[in-house]
Amino acid sequence: MIDDMEKDLKFPEGFLWGTATSAHQVEGNNHNQWTEWEESPKRINYLKSKELNPADFISAGACDHYNHCEEDFDLAKAMNNNTHRFSIEWSRIIKRKLNITVKLSARFAREVLNRLSRFGTGQCQFGLPKWAGLKIAII
Repeated sequence: MIDDMEKDLKFPEGFLWGTATSAHQVEGNNHNQWTEWEESPKRINYLKSKELNPADFISAGACDHYNHCEEDFDLAKAMNNNTHRFSIEWSRIIKRKLNITVKLSARFAREVLNRLSRFGTGQCQFGLPKWAGLKIAII
């Protein structure tokens, strides 16, 4: 069995080797439906009931991917990634319900897409701003 483990692993041609991120978890300082859930009194009380510090479970500044995406993608490329699944934080792009768009955040989304083009492929998901009115279950 050990001999089998020592054999070189071969992945099929065209295999996609990549990473995945969620904007809420890596960008930091978001204000969306997950922020609302993280900071909800019911969740805070639940964490305290388990003798956990709620501050340890709030994304807050996260790893500041918003300001370090180029470095992060360079690291992924150095690990031979050829794809990346990411999300766009819509609460950064659309601040209010009435057609208000923040150009800087839209520029960031375009920058992410442009930088990811060097991988050859990518997938995207979206986080919704609080004003979108989506309610989530709070445990």
